[in-house]
Amino acid sequence: MLSAPMRVALVTNIVAPYRLPTWRALAKRCGEVHVFACAEREPNRVWNVELPKGEQQLKVHVLPGLHGFMRHRDWGIHFNPGLWYAMAKVRPTHVLVTGYDTPSYWMAMLYAKRQGIPLTLWWGSHDLSSRSRRGIACAVRRQATSMADTFVTYGQLASQQLLSLGVPPNRIVTGINAVDAETIGRLVDNQRDHESRISGTGCVRFLFVGQFLERKGVRELLEAFSYVSPEAASLTIVGYGPLEAELRSMVANKGMANVHFAGRTTTLSEAARYYAEADVFVMPSLVEVWGLVVNEALASGLYALASNRAGATPDLIQLAPVEVGRSFDPGDPEDFRDALLQAIERVRSGIDRQAIARWGRANTPERYAAKIHEALILATELRNSRRC
Repeated sequence: MLSAPMRVALVTNIVAPYRLPTWRALAKRCGEVHVFACAEREPNRVWNVELPKGEQQLKVHVLPGLHGFMRHRDWGIHFNPGLWYAMAKVRPTHVLVTGYDTPSYWMAMLYAKRQGIPLTLWWGSHDLSSRSRRGIACAVRRQATSMADTFVTYGQLASQQLLSLGVPPNRIVTGINAVDAETIGRLVDNQRDHESRISGTGCVRFLFVGQFLERKGVRELLEAFSYVSPEAASLTIVGYGPLEAELRSMVANKGMANVHFAGRTTTLSEAARYYAEADVFVMPSLVEVWGLVVNEALASGLYALASNRAGATPDLIQLAPVEVGRSFDPGDPEDFRDALLQAIERVRSGIDRQAIARWGRANTPERYAAKIHEALILATELRNSRRC
């Protein structure tokens, strides 16, 4: 039931398909959500995106603008001159902005301040993902936090960064970043051949899904996996990116016959096939704001090895109510190898896939939308209290 009708202007960089379920759930709670996307996609994404059509509560507007992309920082920069006018035309009651690292985000924040509209920042950055800790970047980050009324975060690490920046805890709502885990789980369940699961001794199947970038740690993964016996485990690598030729050469030079490059996926159904065939998921990121592939892997019932530098790891692995995997340091070769070998033994001794899947599927877009809605309501309350 709606607490009070809202008309939310949500400003974000691109139309990410994994965000659509959360946007829809938020629109059901708020009454009306207008998503203003700076671009339909960025050069580092190959998703097939279908824009919502004919939906009464959720409207997605892809704005014309000027765009740049810094590949070495994996950073899209957008300037959409028509954003101010587009927001004014909608007349939002609340403004929700998903970052502070592009000019259009600042235009949206300035619009909210100028119009006296409650402003919430959807915050994912944390101390382990922030590459700039001082200077202009730090000053920009602090200025952004000073403008917002409230914050809704991806998880514990993002909330901790806000606290370290001096944001009062009563302005922070901590969520758990989510994907459509139920759909992913259903697709995996439909594709999984239960007779093919290993038992006792056998080849444990590891899986990596992601981009072939320096920060994703794929090189470190291959180096660690080169110490794993081909009889003990195999590794399927799903993804794409500028390091692909180097990574393939590395596998060939090391004679790693138990490593297979599977190419890229563009739909959930394609990705589900690989999750259905795997036993252990590995996310070796050196820098990672969150890591939604961990959400997908857990929803698929996979034992997850997650980098201790990723935002997802405390919330989804370390704080899970059952054993769903373990964290490791991808920059420590010995710890990485130990994590791989331990996972092999753990799978052989038996893991509770159903319990893992239940935990993965419990973190839904609806639960996340409830936290975002809570932050929007809180922004109104705090703004009203300052007027009294």
